[in-house]
Amino acid sequence: MPFAVSAAHAETRATFDIAPQALDAALYEFAAQANVSLALPDAGVGGARSAGVRGAMAPEEALRRLLEGSGYVFRSVGPGAYRILAAPHASNDIPVENIVVTAARRPTPLNELPRAVTHLNSQDLQDAGALDLNNLVLDVSGMSRTNTGLGRDKILLRGISDGALTGQSQSTVGLYFNGLRLTYAAPDPDLELVDIQDVDILRGPQGALYGAGSIGGIVQIETNPVDLNNPSFGAEVDGTSVEGGHMGSNVAAVANLPVVPGHLGVRAVGYNQEFGGWLDNDVTGAADTNSARRRGGRLTTTLAGDGWDASVFGIYQTIDAQDAQYARLGDDDARSTNLLEPHDNDFLSVGFALHASLPFGELSSTTASVRHQIGSRYDATGGFAALGVDPLQVRPFDEKQTLDIVIHETRLTSLPGARQPWLVGVFYADGDNRRDNVLRDGAIGVWDSSAYAEQRTDAVDEAAVFGEITWPIASQLSLSTGLRLFRFHVKTQSQTQEPLLATSNAFSGALAATGAAPDVRLAYQFNPDAMFYLSVARGYRGGGFNTGGPAGAISSLQQPFQRFSGDSLVATELGTRLSLLSRRLNVNAAIFYYRWNDVQTDSLIAGEFPYTGNVGDGRALGFEGEARYALTQSLTMSANVLINEPEITRRDPRYPGALDGNFPGAPEFSGGIALRYRHALQWAGGWLVYGGIDTAYVGRSSLGFDDGAKIGGYLTANLQLGLRNPDWDLSLFVDNATSADDRTFSVGNPYAAAAGPYVTPPTPRTIGLSLRRNF
Repeated sequence: MPFAVSAAHAETRATFDIAPQALDAALYEFAAQANVSLALPDAGVGGARSAGVRGAMAPEEALRRLLEGSGYVFRSVGPGAYRILAAPHASNDIPVENIVVTAARRPTPLNELPRAVTHLNSQDLQDAGALDLNNLVLDVSGMSRTNTGLGRDKILLRGISDGALTGQSQSTVGLYFNGLRLTYAAPDPDLELVDIQDVDILRGPQGALYGAGSIGGIVQIETNPVDLNNPSFGAEVDGTSVEGGHMGSNVAAVANLPVVPGHLGVRAVGYNQEFGGWLDNDVTGAADTNSARRRGGRLTTTLAGDGWDASVFGIYQTIDAQDAQYARLGDDDARSTNLLEPHDNDFLSVGFALHASLPFGELSSTTASVRHQIGSRYDATGGFAALGVDPLQVRPFDEKQTLDIVIHETRLTSLPGARQPWLVGVFYADGDNRRDNVLRDGAIGVWDSSAYAEQRTDAVDEAAVFGEITWPIASQLSLSTGLRLFRFHVKTQSQTQEPLLATSNAFSGALAATGAAPDVRLAYQFNPDAMFYLSVARGYRGGGFNTGGPAGAISSLQQPFQRFSGDSLVATELGTRLSLLSRRLNVNAAIFYYRWNDVQTDSLIAGEFPYTGNVGDGRALGFEGEARYALTQSLTMSANVLINEPEITRRDPRYPGALDGNFPGAPEFSGGIALRYRHALQWAGGWLVYGGIDTAYVGRSSLGFDDGAKIGGYLTANLQLGLRNPDWDLSLFVDNATSADDRTFSVGNPYAAAAGPYVTPPTPRTIGLSLRRNF
């Protein structure tokens, strides 16, 4: 329906904070924040949506951004007054959302970004039923993850995999939350995706913009910002039932409160999720042992002034998994351990973020502290004979890791619309990574002594300066050059004790390295709907030290060595982003070739103690593609595919074990198809029915670098059906509807390899009901 807001003429510039949403709601917020008058068409704007706008700018610039891709334009009808009109020759049957992403470190329209990126907005996340990143692997080309369990997994992109174990190696994919780095040498903390604005996945090395630990790409999660003008509250309740297991539940709530409208506001998120177990233990007789619980919340306070805003934030989450989720091969999904193998993953971060519009650029600065604590217990019965233990006695091996790090990054970017866009930034991190490994001994169930203990601390400092500039070569051709200059320093101290053998060992060492990570991208913007690019980029990870293990385990002739090397990956990519058939069909595709030198991996000494080594060199040639086609106004089909040929081209002769020439968990083919249906019920006053099916095929690959077990080769599917209006949302969903039970990417218990082989099938078919309410 039409509406009008009477107001005085707006100032030359104003500060806007309007989230992606329905276009009519976004225009209401714009009129209030810009202090202008608006009039809509008599028939309204239908189901059109806006990508939102944030920052300080002229009202007409903000209005233009709000309307981009919506099928509507504006016309000035007087001082501080505008009329919204249907764009000439525009078809409003299928609204087109103009997408602006920030994953390239500055706001850039997606159709102009020369990178392999998948952008998922809040609606995409809801359609995928994404409570964490695990639900996205069905819909994103080349995205996969290990299946070790909640709070234990690693995310992989493009088959750039160093194995399923998590040790001293940095992850191959960087995880970011509102620009804050979440992971280092640790698994994904599995933050629940509540109140999320969008998720961007950048594939390929991102060393120039993001530094170490992003050789496969990055995943960036952005939350909804504090709304400084409109109070709101939302809640969600889910119930689930796992086939052959226990019930589960999820409760979440979001509250937004403007304290001083337009200037000060608070946004809070809280959730509690219970995961029902489904595995029984045929040794202890316990049923459904692998239940888990995830609890957490976020709190953000934002203060805004003329052209700036500052936020203080806190993020907290704890995961308590009662048992592991692997089983011994042939045991019909039954656990065969002598004790529970619980896992804890606790994440805490507090920080300060500042955004300001300066006369010469946009400033963004974030300072935060992160504490990430991870604890795991494993059944070590029958192992570690070299330590003099009784192999028949039941005993656990306990791991505890605590990462404390302070991170600072400041970026300055060119003003929107600059002919020669640029950015410069500085980064600094100061962290301590403490690891305590203990092989317990003593009376069963008490284990009040130890047969082995290591206390290790890694003090890691990293500093970098980075930047990027885009050079316009011709009207449609541009060259982007990026560079990161970095220096990192690692100091390691370790103390080991072997009480049964009356031996001990101490180690202290330090290393420092400097380097550069370049990024060069040539882009040809044929028209607003067709862009082609050629890029060459580098990613890297640092080296470190191996410690621990039985006395004399570190050899000078064969890995593990006392020191392991960093690795480097250089990728060449030819890609395109196309909008065809009146923008009904959108395609994102790339051919890539990469060389990976000194491939770093976490492995085990004689199947027991962990270490980090270098396998050798590798390469891959592949194709990835994503397409989304609007079949009708109500029905959309999406597809993704990865065709990949990764291989080890040079084996380091000092690396122990046979190699089969492939990367673990990297199939030669994988892909998926999804259908989304959304139809307004004209007779039901604002209600719509929606549904979807996500299918994915996980191809065959190797479990490790050797020629051992194979994994994958199965099809899985998720289903969803629901009813929604602006206030209520009720949906029924089924995950793993095909009951796939094939072997997934998980090594089971690394400290009892002789008791294997182990298998970890997907979570069995799960049926759930979800109810959401917005106030």
